[in-house]
Amino acid sequence: MTCGVCGGPMTGSGADQRLMCSCRRDRGNLACTNAREIKSAEIEARVLVAIKNRLLAPERVAVAVTCGARRRRGEARSRE
Repeated sequence: MTCGVCGGPMTGSGADQRLMCSCRRDRGNLACTNAREIKSAEIEARVLVAIKNRLLAPERVAVAVTCGARRRRGEARSRE
């Protein structure tokens, strides 16, 4: 992940692994004004929700099933 302000890398810090801009942490607020932090567990939870909502949406699953069925039919025909 990168910082939305300076583009520097985000790094975990502290016992609860809060992600923060490493440029700000290492060089101070003159290097980057982004003082926001977020727990890595929160990022992981958000990513999993996005995967569930976007990739496993019923319409996407239906498309994947249809494509898989077509591929299987094509493979079956090629074996004949």
